Amino acid sequence: MRSYDVVAMPLDITLNRYGDHDVDGRAYVLATELDAVRDAAAAGAEAVSLGLQGDAIQPLVLRVTPGECLRVRLTNQLDDEPASFHLHSSSLVVAATGKAATAANSDAMAQPGSTVTYEWAVPDDEREGSRVFHSHGDPRFQSGHGLFGTLVVEPPGATWLDPRTGKPGTTEWDAVVRSPEGTFREFVLAYHEIGDEEYRIAKAGGGTVPQVDPITGAYRPAARAINYRSEPFLNRLQLQEELGGRADESLAYSSYAFGDPATPVLRSYLGDPVKQRVVHAGAEVFHVHHVHGGSVRWRRQPGAGPTGFGTGLTKQPSLLPGPSERTDSQSVGPSEAFDVEHECSAGSCQQGAGDYLVHCHVAHHYFAGMWGIWRVYNTLQDGAASTDALPALVPLPGRADAVPAGVEFSQLGADQQGRARHHLPPAGRPGDYDASVWEWVEEGGRILGEREDDREWPGHRPTQTGQRQAVLFEAATGRPAYPLLRPHLGARPPFAPGNGPSPYLDTPAADGVPPPPGSDGPTSLCPAGSVPREVAMRAIELPVPLNSRAGLVDPAGTLFVLAEDEEAVRADPERRTPLAIRANAGENCLDVVLTNEIPDNDSHPFSKVSAHIHFVQFDVQGGDGVDTGFNFEQTVRPFEAAGQALVRLPDAPGCESGPWASLLGG
Repeated sequence: MRSYDVVAMPLDITLNRYGDHDVDGRAYVLATELDAVRDAAAAGAEAVSLGLQGDAIQPLVLRVTPGECLRVRLTNQLDDEPASFHLHSSSLVVAATGKAATAANSDAMAQPGSTVTYEWAVPDDEREGSRVFHSHGDPRFQSGHGLFGTLVVEPPGATWLDPRTGKPGTTEWDAVVRSPEGTFREFVLAYHEIGDEEYRIAKAGGGTVPQVDPITGAYRPAARAINYRSEPFLNRLQLQEELGGRADESLAYSSYAFGDPATPVLRSYLGDPVKQRVVHAGAEVFHVHHVHGGSVRWRRQPGAGPTGFGTGLTKQPSLLPGPSERTDSQSVGPSEAFDVEHECSAGSCQQGAGDYLVHCHVAHHYFAGMWGIWRVYNTLQDGAASTDALPALVPLPGRADAVPAGVEFSQLGADQQGRARHHLPPAGRPGDYDASVWEWVEEGGRILGEREDDREWPGHRPTQTGQRQAVLFEAATGRPAYPLLRPHLGARPPFAPGNGPSPYLDTPAADGVPPPPGSDGPTSLCPAGSVPREVAMRAIELPVPLNSRAGLVDPAGTLFVLAEDEEAVRADPERRTPLAIRANAGENCLDVVLTNEIPDNDSHPFSKVSAHIHFVQFDVQGGDGVDTGFNFEQTVRPFEAAGQALVRLPDAPGCESGPWASLLGG
């Protein structure tokens, strides 16, 4: 028997650190956690952590294994409405009668102040995976305000631990699961809406969140959530606009510009096996679970064949999918659930540390706050040597030796020190909205990052005001410990060294030229033997005919074109079509050089562009195209508008000729 004593209770749920909250919230809570949950509700935004790391208020996750008997004792503490525990994809019964615990059985309903006990004898051969549970007291209203949770049937013989403390028996959204079949990290992601489509989210201090974001045009900001948390672009961009008069949508996901979000930050170490349990706990609209990373993908039908789960570095995965197609985006409707076994492991098939965006692929939904981050570390996060503001992270049992502690620059060997310097952006003091340099210094055998931002805002609280923090590195490779950067409110993160596309997987060259395939060994972005191919791509603006018969034309069309085709595309409207880049799978390695020729204008004072692609391997820190978390800047401004004019030759030998001289007109 595995028993859970659960309470259905009213709860004012704070959605983010900006204080947006659902005053009509409801939740399933363990009876032993009632006091902690009430204290957190009273504290509001102060009790909301970055990344949902151990918060008292979060959707309840129950776990069970095949062959056990699940018993849930539900007490209804809602003021004036009935509640129940309805578990999808199960044979749940009311314990007192043995009859099915369905909405049609009145005995399954707990009236206010009463208790009902439910049981499910989980079959020995029950499939592993997630199942939604919610109440049928007033299903649409109650689910829309948080009265839901997830039951996960774990592998036979499994136990589960808190990933931050190693303590057993967690009912939180993230866990370390140990089983005879292997150990993995588990992340339960519940996509849901706050209220129905007319409901208004309350703001801290009074008033309500607008139904339409005045900056991005997104519908219902703060009303699209994951695990009771929503991080709408509206809050972040308003803060940036108030600070400096600009709102740069390309930085909305950036932890450098705004700090980590309150939405889930899935944390793992390179090579950790990972499973995501994805559920739709709401009742309104469909969502699309998508994970960035290029070679991040999973089997659409996991049971149809081997999943490649936890295999690690795979530079040339099979081109033929076998019995199941691969996908990196999957739609999910109300009360549906699916389970993702990630091919290769954390860091995807190219094994790159960095921040991988996780979001609903419906644009208005992620603008409205339905997104999070999968953070893949390359060094141990133990509190004292952590590289971000999040708690310690316990290595998976049996993998502690695969998670090295970061070391300071002076502890590196001579070769690694040389490589370490190449992995850092050029040193210098940035100008206004400047991404070309990063203000790091080398002092006393240590490399120190830029000074901590001493301001406090919802995504950042300074702990070493105005001080520089030592940069840590991997001892074996000289790569910086991830994340390298720290929050700087409203600022633009630096470009990767040499504006290169692969700052982690390859050692950048001093001249910015991509290294030859295989030059960094097996982990190089381009494997040895692949054939490099350069693609010069430009973003341009010109009218695009949409329907010649009806005379429809987009007067402000924007297109990607090959540099060699730009003149012809500008001359011939019929050639204004989506760009197709072709390459030979398993043979070519593409080096895409992107130039932005779209001018700034009144509606978009920063007409930045980037290039994001699915289903190919790239370094997420520099090649994803989206400024996520603490990754480097990946969007470019119009080349004619950015930068400052050079007024003299640099004081260095060799600058009288070559690229510097050409910039100065020869």
